[in-house]
Amino acid sequence: MPHTSLSYIIVLPLLLVLALFFPITTSMTASTWTTSCKRAVLKEIASNLASMVRQLYISVKNDEVQPGNLTQLITLPNNVEGCAYTATASLRSPKDGNGSVILTICLELQRGGVAVNATTILGPGVRWGNHVLNSGFPDPSIRVEKFGNGTVIFSFERGEG
Repeated sequence: MPHTSLSYIIVLPLLLVLALFFPITTSMTASTWTTSCKRAVLKEIASNLASMVRQLYISVKNDEVQPGNLTQLITLPNNVEGCAYTATASLRSPKDGNGSVILTICLELQRGGVAVNATTILGPGVRWGNHVLNSGFPDPSIRVEKFGNGTVIFSFERGEG
């Protein structure tokens, strides 16, 4: 009989600890997995936006393209796993000062604190107008305005849908 009660003294606390530990670790693992999925989706959206801007820049800077306006509709999801997000574009000059600019597109969830960046290099003469785009607006687009002196101004636009 003493062996049975001793085993209960050892096993029962161990089972209680495991019963508490299992839900906590499961919750932490699920939370980490969800955050990773959100980050991957945001990274894909940011990379696609940066790539689209680069392609527009290359197309518009062609000498055969006359000065004027161009609007490119962009297909974006309204939310990521039920969370709205904000896209912010910023330009900076590299340290070598060769006239090119580095475009950084930052996508950040409006809840949850997940943010990612995508960068691309654009040539000289680039400016950015409206640099913030919130998800959920109908018909979002990128507007490009080319001037006679070669300057190109990009801006995020939202449709009025």
